[in-house]
Amino acid sequence: MRHAGLFLAAVLTCATAAAQTSARRTIGRETDTETIWTGRYSNCDYGYYVTLPSGIVGHGSKAPNPNHGVAINPAAPKSITVFKVDESNRYIDVFSFYDVEDHEDSTSATLDYYLSLGEIGSEKNVDRLGLRSFSLAWLSAKRAEDRWTENSTVIRRDRVIAYRRSGGILYQITLQSPESTYAHDEKLFELIIAGFHLTKLPNGQCSND
Repeated sequence: MRHAGLFLAAVLTCATAAAQTSARRTIGRETDTETIWTGRYSNCDYGYYVTLPSGIVGHGSKAPNPNHGVAINPAAPKSITVFKVDESNRYIDVFSFYDVEDHEDSTSATLDYYLSLGEIGSEKNVDRLGLRSFSLAWLSAKRAEDRWTENSTVIRRDRVIAYRRSGGILYQITLQSPESTYAHDEKLFELIIAGFHLTKLPNGQCSND
């Protein structure tokens, strides 16, 4: 389940079209099904990169598919085995997308809106453990922490969303993990947050070198 079921299909559809207008090439190693990143994950289209801790493997899309982000498997963070977030209840996910609705509201209201789109269904009886203002690479952000039970397993989710108004871009970093492994996975999650950095937005074509 990618950030509560891959929310907002319309965002992905519009973001895909936008991403395909900008030629890109990866500096990750492409396999038959994905792109493997080590050391650093770069995304010139959305203006950011993430420094990956030593040995940690990021799993991203394979060109020419749109480059929205990268995922890490906390259960096997150094493994190059294919990893898909929507097939796991334990993951760290970095994801970027456009504010396709062109919000003219305040940054806070925009963040609240996109946080609400990723809410978990009420049938799962979710407990909101915390919601607070946050800062991600100097961008205004919000951080929401939730807990619920799924198939007799207690699940925790920690989600950070930041808004880059100048480019109309949102950045989301998510940790989802069973309660039993959450404290362990949170340490890696904090390193990924600390390794998130903004770059200049492209003017036309760009490269991830």
